[in-house]
Amino acid sequence: MQPELTVLTPAYNRAELLPKCYESLRAQTCFDFEWLIVDDGSTDNTEEIVNSWVSDKSVGFETVYVKKPNGGKHTAINYSSKYIRGSVVLILDSDDYLTSDAVETVLSYWKDYSSDGKICGLSFLKGYDEQTSTAKFGSEIQRSNHVDFRVNKKINGDCCEIIRTDVLKEFPFPEFKGEKFLGENYLWVNAGLKYDTVYINKIIYIGEYLEGGLSKRGRALRMKSPMAVWQAQRLN
Repeated sequence: MQPELTVLTPAYNRAELLPKCYESLRAQTCFDFEWLIVDDGSTDNTEEIVNSWVSDKSVGFETVYVKKPNGGKHTAINYSSKYIRGSVVLILDSDDYLTSDAVETVLSYWKDYSSDGKICGLSFLKGYDEQTSTAKFGSEIQRSNHVDFRVNKKINGDCCEIIRTDVLKEFPFPEFKGEKFLGENYLWVNAGLKYDTVYINKIIYIGEYLEGGLSKRGRALRMKSPMAVWQAQRLN
C-alpha cells in the first residue's frame, strides 16, 4: 500500500547516529509512512547498518535505501524525487529524531488541507527538547506563506516542514560542480512565492545540533559554495 507520508533522510557518514533516528520512527503511534534514506556517498558502514533495517519486516513501515555520489544535502534531496511514494515529505536529518506522535500529528492536520491546491505544506516547530522550541509562531494555527510569515516577520529558528511531493519536485535545487551546500530556504522561498503554508504551534521534531552537523558548519560551507549562495540571495 502506498504511504501518505515519506520521511526523507539524506545521510553522509552518519552510521553512528542513524540508529537513534530509526528508533524514533519505530516508536511512532502511526505507521502510514515510508522511510527513504538517500546516502550521499558515505564512506563509513552506513549501507551495512541501513540494509539490516531494510530487511527487517517486523516494523510497521518500509525502509528504502538508495546511494549516490557525494554532492551535498540539497543534491540528495533532488535525487530522492524519483523514489518518493508519499503525497507529502518530511525531511528528517540523520542526527535528529521525531517525537513519538509526529507522524500521527502530521497526517491528522494534513487531511484537513490536502485538497487545497494553494497549500504546499505544513510547518511545525523543531525543539531542542519536547518543551523548548527553536522558533516562535504565536497563535496555534496560522495560514500564510514563507515570505510573509518567516522572512518579512523575521521569525528565525529551524522548523519541521512538511511539503507536498509535487511542490518539492517543482522547485529542484540548482546544482553547481564542486559546490556541496545550498540551504533548504531556497526551496521554501520559491514555494512561498506561489503557495501558502499552514503554521502549527507544536513541537514534533528534536534537533541535536551536533558539532559536525550542517547547522554548525553552515557558514564554512556557504563560503565554499559561492554560486549556490548567489542563487539563494537573489530570492531575498
